[in-house]
Amino acid sequence: MKNKIVVDANILFSALLKRKNPFIKIILNANCDFFAPKFLFLEIFKHKHKIEKFSSLTEKEILELMEVLLEKLEFISLKEIDKKILKNTYQVCEIDKLDVPFVALTLFLDAKLWTGDRKLCSSLKNKGFDICISTQEIAKLMIE
Repeated sequence: MKNKIVVDANILFSALLKRKNPFIKIILNANCDFFAPKFLFLEIFKHKHKIEKFSSLTEKEILELMEVLLEKLEFISLKEIDKKILKNTYQVCEIDKLDVPFVALTLFLDAKLWTGDRKLCSSLKNKGFDICISTQEIAKLMIE
């Protein structure tokens, strides 16, 4: 059975900054099922200019790469997530409410959350939710 991984916005943003990086390699090659809340589309468009500003890629290259990466993700609407899980997640995610869709989806799917947000992972772990997975841990899954 494949590992289920929820991809946080910061991972996708990092993947769009340069052509060769571990995020792209993992999303395209790891034997995992990748998920994201539909909310991720809003985050991408909200930060489109910031991505273009910091990326070493042209706008055309960013769009082409985004198309390839988004093909590897299965998007889930928040409407599909159990209301009880969503409500509990709002209480757990006191740091940043924008994390709620990602954490709720992770709990709903019984998956791991791939994020670079150490503060979020630490907070979740302190509350008994050991659900984060690092880039290095996913890279190890590619070798196994």
